[in-house]
Amino acid sequence: MSPADLPLSRDRILAAAEDVIRRFGPDKANVVDVARALGVSHAAVYRHVATKAELRELVAARWMDATMPPLRAIAAHSLRSEGPLTPRARTGDSHATCQNRCPGRP
Repeated sequence: MSPADLPLSRDRILAAAEDVIRRFGPDKANVVDVARALGVSHAAVYRHVATKAELRELVAARWMDATMPPLRAIAAHSLRSEGPLTPRARTGDSHATCQNRCPGRP
């Protein structure tokens, strides 16, 4: 069964879009590339998503949904084993910025 024979779903579109974005980058990937990867017309993709921007947002949300739970687990484990975050880690400041504010600290 070819990819074009499978029912077109939002999940299939997002999986193909993620692959296309990884391959071409977010600036160069487009709906036609996604449709080509699925073996359908770009109009068929647009029946499931309204715009290229919406497609990218959905792909980003899907990636975040898959990525964040393991990262939260790592952070929770680190907090249990190493104590509270340092001010630099809490604010996301770079090491150089922290050193400028806190002279004498490594």
